[in-house]
Amino acid sequence: MIIKRQFEKGDSIERFKVLAILLLIISYLFCAERTFAEQIITITWYYDESQTFVVSEYTKTASVGEIYIYASVSRFKMYVEPVVLDSQDVVVKSVNIGNTKISMSQDKPTKINNFIRGILSLRFDLDEAAGDFQVSLTFVFLPF
Repeated sequence: MIIKRQFEKGDSIERFKVLAILLLIISYLFCAERTFAEQIITITWYYDESQTFVVSEYTKTASVGEIYIYASVSRFKMYVEPVVLDSQDVVVKSVNIGNTKISMSQDKPTKINNFIRGILSLRFDLDEAAGDFQVSLTFVFLPF
């Protein structure tokens, strides 16, 4: 069924209202699309995967190259989930990028403004008798 309507002189205000509402809806959709647009995080990590990293006897830390994390958004949150693969006696106590301590808890992620860079260092709780072990790091990124 097609309904035709004839416009009268007073209808120009009605057409303006309809046009204004349509423009508001379109602009809202455009802004919503930009808000939920793809957000990209770029990680550049300079280290040699085949290299064995030495844990300092005194500080119990190991430096694992330089890392640079950049986001296409102005702010984001992140945390890291470290897992020691080859040893029951080793625990990762902290993970730092430069001077920033990265949270290891999803409940309190670290807030980052656009980017972070620096030496990636891990501090361990381990005995001097601990042998070789591997560590897996899973970085989790969240919207601000």
